Amino acid sequence: MSAPASSSPSSPRQPHRRKPWWLRVLLILVLAYAGWCAIIYFKQDDMIFPRTLAGPGMPQLPARPDFEQVWITTDDGVMVEGWFYRAFGASVAKPAPCIIVLHGNGDLIDTMNDYADFFLTHGLNVLLVEYRGYARSGGESTPAGRPRGEPSEQAIVADTLKFVEWLQKQPVVNPNKLVYYGRSLGTGVAAQLATRHQPAAVILESPFTSLSAFAAGFGVPPFFVKHPFRTDHALPPLAAAGLPVLIFHSRDDEIVPFSHGEHLAHLMPAATFVEVTGTHNGLMLAQPAYEGAIWPFLVRVGAAKP
Repeated sequence: MSAPASSSPSSPRQPHRRKPWWLRVLLILVLAYAGWCAIIYFKQDDMIFPRTLAGPGMPQLPARPDFEQVWITTDDGVMVEGWFYRAFGASVAKPAPCIIVLHGNGDLIDTMNDYADFFLTHGLNVLLVEYRGYARSGGESTPAGRPRGEPSEQAIVADTLKFVEWLQKQPVVNPNKLVYYGRSLGTGVAAQLATRHQPAAVILESPFTSLSAFAAGFGVPPFFVKHPFRTDHALPPLAAAGLPVLIFHSRDDEIVPFSHGEHLAHLMPAATFVEVTGTHNGLMLAQPAYEGAIWPFLVRVGAAKP
């Protein structure tokens, strides 16, 4: 009888080593942060350009003799709207300066008529520029049903430059006396526009240094911002070369910190900085500090009569 085969002793089973708890927590945090960054990156267009919050615009256009609705066709086929108000007394023989008003990201040209009336009373032509994708600009409501076009820094600045070219051909406009007026997001548009076509002056209401500066508040790096609007890079060289710049800002601004306006004024020592009061969306036009600064400034740059 043969002896039973001896079974070789099995090797001891290696225990499964779990990752340290801190490494698991770190991995979860990294994945959560990556997800947050992805959300911010892909949702920032709607955050910077909240077109739905701005609304569809007024159902009817202003019915007044000095008003003209203007459409420009962009290089990519989008039709963008502007409202032109002719200054009283402006003519081919006496062309008047023109102020181009660029609104905030939650506004429409429909809500900027107070600005138009304000400047018209002092003999300026006024052009209110809409942004592509807002209200009637693009989409089914435009002539010929042109493509809507998504707003972006590059596209909006290029569109506005088309309006500048249109203004330069208008016989009632003095092409050498164009002033860019930006409010909130419009300050970034005005600054970038000035680098492409230098105006007689730039006026900034509640400006930011750049949208990249807001990235840290959302916990993401600045390079995540697709539309940085670097006013802090665009205007200082122009101001140093003699471009007149007027800045209004309020310490009560709850959206764009007052420090942004202060920093821009520090970068442009020759700029005029005026502190006003009120919230970000408070109307400044009736403030004594505002009116007391803007008309002397416009007179100085030759865009208004003394």
